[in-house]
Amino acid sequence: MKYLKLVLSLSIIASLLLTGLETTFAKEKKLTGMTVVTNKDHPRYCDSEKKFKEYKRKAKKGLVSIGHYEYNDKSILHVDNSDKKCISNIEIYIDHTKKNRIKSEQAIKIAKNYLIKKKNLEKYYKEPEFKKLRDPDNGMIYDVISYHHKDYYNNNPKNYPGSIYAYTESDERGVKLIRISWSTPRYFNQFETID
Repeated sequence: MKYLKLVLSLSIIASLLLTGLETTFAKEKKLTGMTVVTNKDHPRYCDSEKKFKEYKRKAKKGLVSIGHYEYNDKSILHVDNSDKKCISNIEIYIDHTKKNRIKSEQAIKIAKNYLIKKKNLEKYYKEPEFKKLRDPDNGMIYDVISYHHKDYYNNNPKNYPGSIYAYTESDERGVKLIRISWSTPRYFNQFETID
């Protein structure tokens, strides 16, 4: 009877240990589609390349890219890593999510979630400026939010860029691109402003 209790006890312990190991080594579900973009743990503008690499490991292969963007790239979230300490160019390709395009309001909300934290944005940057631009050649619409540093040279302990621009690119089907960068393309100067 003693041996039976001992064997039974050992089998229960072994079973519990194996269950724990299975749980420990179970594969973590990878982020796909819009969850790559909307996941609350995503890195932000001016976070380090290291943070973006850690986040890339959480996403399905090929959906987050870092470095030079290739034309045939199908990543949803792309960042330029020219500055390893402060990623200052984030591109979100809505068309690569295999979902319908989103509305401008939703895209702007997503863009704002990628900006530096709100307390630092308010501390170091002036109130945002909003404008809507239209490309007369192809009808594309651009919603642009501009943040300009209050005192870039004398009060910039975190070495943030002088300006931050968040903009969306859309057509009649909705937003296809969200970009957060330290500048806007020069050709924006040729576009007409829409009220």
